[in-house]
Amino acid sequence: MKERDGERIENLSSGEPGTVFDMSTSGMALLLSAPRKKDSELNLYINDKCVRVRVIYSNECGQKYRVGLQFLRGEPEVQAMFPDIVDKFSKGIPLTCALDDSKSKL
Repeated sequence: MKERDGERIENLSSGEPGTVFDMSTSGMALLLSAPRKKDSELNLYINDKCVRVRVIYSNECGQKYRVGLQFLRGEPEVQAMFPDIVDKFSKGIPLTCALDDSKSKL
C-alpha cells in the first residue's frame, strides 16, 4: 500500500531486499541487504537514467539496512525527471533502480 503526502510517497509494506521504501523529489530510501557508508556519493540508475546521490543514513532494520539517499542536483534535465518519477511511483508503475556498487537491480 502506498500513501501520497505532498511530494513524498511511502511504501508501507515491510519491504523486500532492494525495495524502494519511500521516495520524494529530494531523495529516496531503500531496503538493502548491505549497509552503505554515510556521506558517500554513488550513482543511482532509475529507469536507465543516472542520478548522483549521497547516502544520508544507513540504519539496521532487522537483517537488512534502510538506506536514505539524497538526490544531488545536477543538470536541468536530471532535475526535471524527479517529479515524473515520483508521480509514476505513486501510481504503482514499477521503477528499475540500481546502485553503481550493486550487481543486482533493486
